[in-house]
Amino acid sequence: MQMRFIAAFFVVVFVASGWLTAAGDGPRPLSQPTSTLSAQRPDLTGVSELDMKASRLAEGGPIEARGYRAMTLALIHTKPEIAVHYDVKGVEASGDRQQAYVVTTDGRAKDVVLNGQPAVAWAKWEGGSLAVYHKRALANDGYVETRRLFTLDGDSLRSVPTFRNKVDGKETPEFGGETEVWRRR
Repeated sequence: MQMRFIAAFFVVVFVASGWLTAAGDGPRPLSQPTSTLSAQRPDLTGVSELDMKASRLAEGGPIEARGYRAMTLALIHTKPEIAVHYDVKGVEASGDRQQAYVVTTDGRAKDVVLNGQPAVAWAKWEGGSLAVYHKRALANDGYVETRRLFTLDGDSLRSVPTFRNKVDGKETPEFGGETEVWRRR
């Protein structure tokens, strides 16, 4: 079921982005850079599994402490868009969930729905890494914002998530900073 969902997600994004056409003459893949700037921005397309043993919390503890049993990440990177799909298998309290959205990599915010709630998402390049953000509202003028900085590292993808939130009128300083290691399928 999960693979069927991911495959359908890829088809929808490829068609919506114009990469998949009846004539098969869509845009050039990012693996064939057209400029020096493109060469510094890797193609992040792929499906990856979170390596639960290699991924660590900022304090050095196991990533399982954050409430994951497993997580799959699917990225479809078509210039200038990136489609992001998370399939999280959580432990009892956090439960299973999926998130999927498409944003451009120029930093412009886009309205999306995350976990059934309205949110805003955006992405922007920071050198050779891509920072993907999403922010959703909480009660009483609060919010939670997540930033994941993705970097291609050989055959794996690494991300460093950080979080900010505002609860009951109080903003927290940025926290998180664990290292997530994603193994490509």
